[in-house]
Amino acid sequence: MKNIYKNQPFTVSVREWMRANKIWQADLADLVGVPRGTLSHYLAGRHPWPPELVAALLTLGCPLRPEEKPEATPPSHADPDTRECLQKAAYWLFLAAGGHAEDFEQLRKTNQ
Repeated sequence: MKNIYKNQPFTVSVREWMRANKIWQADLADLVGVPRGTLSHYLAGRHPWPPELVAALLTLGCPLRPEEKPEATPPSHADPDTRECLQKAAYWLFLAAGGHAEDFEQLRKTNQ
């Protein structure tokens, strides 16, 4: 059976989490700025998640998938889509908190 959550960086079914927290799919689509039908495709795992969606869900408190232990997965085999998506989500959250793009780039270079 195909893993429908392979493109999502969250530990739970986001639909179940949204239902439990009374977050409407239409409201989330409007918040992120994507068409409501497209959001359904993301939630079903048909497409990789855009950073804006990940940032919005992180801001709302959706639990993120924990990092895998280094000994279990070498860094060269880490999922680049998930890592890139999380980096972009961090960037969007940084900007939403009032940060500047130049400062984020400096922090990113410092942390490498």
